[in-house]
Amino acid sequence: MLEAELQDLIVEMGSATAGVGNFTARSDHLFELTGKPAEQVLQKHGR
Repeated sequence: MLEAELQDLIVEMGSATAGVGNFTARSDHLFELTGKPAEQVLQKHGR
């Protein structure tokens, strides 16, 4: 899961568990960013 999508997951988990659920996030591996997410990063950082 992209880190940028993590905030949406937090909101969804809260809704699905009536605010009592929890999760632990950890970095597992890196992968090449492609497509629209890659374009957004390049636009944001001016490259």
